[in-house]
Amino acid sequence: MQQRHLIFFASLFTAISTTQINYFEAIANLPIVPGPVTIYDTLIILWTNVTDCPPPSCECVVQANVTTDNGTYTVEFSSMTPNIGSVNVSDLKPDTLYSFTLTCTGTDDNAARLIRTDYGRPSAPQNITVTLVSERLRISWLPPAVPNGPIHNYKLTRDRETISDKIPNSESSYDMTKDYVYGETDTFFLSACNINGKNDTVCSSPNDGKDLEPDTMYSFTLSCGGTDETITRHIRTVYGRPSPPRNITATLVSERLRISWLPHSVPNEPIHNYKLANDFPLPRIFRLWTNVTDCPPPSCECVVQANVTTDNGTYTVEFSSMTPNIGSVSVSDLKPDTLYSFTLTCTGTDDNAARLIRTDYGRPSAPQNITVTLVSERLRISWLPPAVPNGPIHNYKLIRDRETISSKIPNSESSYDMTKYYVDRETDTFFLSACNINEKHDTVCSSPNDGELAEQDAKLNMQNLAEGFIFLMNHSKLNISFNFYCSNHVKTDKDSDLSNSKCPITT
Repeated sequence: MQQRHLIFFASLFTAISTTQINYFEAIANLPIVPGPVTIYDTLIILWTNVTDCPPPSCECVVQANVTTDNGTYTVEFSSMTPNIGSVNVSDLKPDTLYSFTLTCTGTDDNAARLIRTDYGRPSAPQNITVTLVSERLRISWLPPAVPNGPIHNYKLTRDRETISDKIPNSESSYDMTKDYVYGETDTFFLSACNINGKNDTVCSSPNDGKDLEPDTMYSFTLSCGGTDETITRHIRTVYGRPSPPRNITATLVSERLRISWLPHSVPNEPIHNYKLANDFPLPRIFRLWTNVTDCPPPSCECVVQANVTTDNGTYTVEFSSMTPNIGSVSVSDLKPDTLYSFTLTCTGTDDNAARLIRTDYGRPSAPQNITVTLVSERLRISWLPPAVPNGPIHNYKLIRDRETISSKIPNSESSYDMTKYYVDRETDTFFLSACNINEKHDTVCSSPNDGELAEQDAKLNMQNLAEGFIFLMNHSKLNISFNFYCSNHVKTDKDSDLSNSKCPITT
């Protein structure tokens, strides 16, 4: 039996850090954004990933073919994720194609995108007329002058009762189904509707192109030349958008928050209902809320003391001018899955409030000591758990050449066997990530750029290059590219595992 030899080789490259644009889209590739596509009718939020662009020496701007702000918008980068930035481009026209170009100092590279805004609210139908046809009313119209998208349907309302909200966009008239009663007074409203990219229906406003007030009675008198007869009608406009509720306050009642308010100053309608939304903080950020009475600024001030190292652990509470007794403070740069203490104190009182709060699970570091061995002619990938789990690891995910092999490897496993035989001289790129599931049920996995290339991994033997075993491992990306074989190889039954075969690794 011939003896085989396995030669181990790795190359070390020195890379010069330069600014690089990796991503530029109107899609938020972030778990903190509820709707990943951030394209609206008059607003587009663009997201970018730029590496090696330290502020303030490096800056990124977006140039757009719009008239506001000279079409130049500076990218804002987050202190939490310094390579992730965004820019808001507003005052856009619905259903309009815009061009956006991203440039950064430190690189001649750029990224350009053509993006069309979402469908918006159309203007009202034009030339609305009412005629009597075979004793029934016929409402006729022309399409909106400003459709802001392909009109989806029309909606007809009579005396605040919906007659039909599914009139096809191809129609230009509607016949009532009942005979008209002479002397009867009705108020009709016809609106044009679009359905935008988020499947929301947006219809023309009842006050579009008019100077009338909502929910207001007006009188209209028709007179014609050649007769002294006139016809007068009293018509009330439809409901409009109300102003916000007044004097919003939050109080603690039996350990629960109670939100109180006064009715709108300009209701524009008999209010139908109220809607309460909760402001969810971003991951790794605590937003603490407080209700403090009789604490007039600037003589009175409230601060939160936290057991964190940034800002000396002291944070000033910001109070709203609209709700002066309600304040909040944001504490950022926290560690995931970590218990913190927060103490609120205010001038003018010896009282304080203390809370112990644990941060949510975060993104784990990459699995450690990733190795690849050949077992029964199949590859086995082995690893150790992450050094910084940032929570109880939920599962592991294995990718080969951008194809997901398994995204549900249990957290109890420390190896994975490929199901197909290894093909000699085949080259594959693997990526193994560890994943947590946080309290919002979002999956956060280790980054491909986690960690640094260890010095000992760079000190690999450079000899026997021509004899042919190549095994490249880059811990900074946790990508394993390999192409290995043994010179003069004759397979035997003992060759099932490289670790105990006669094909030694030279390091």
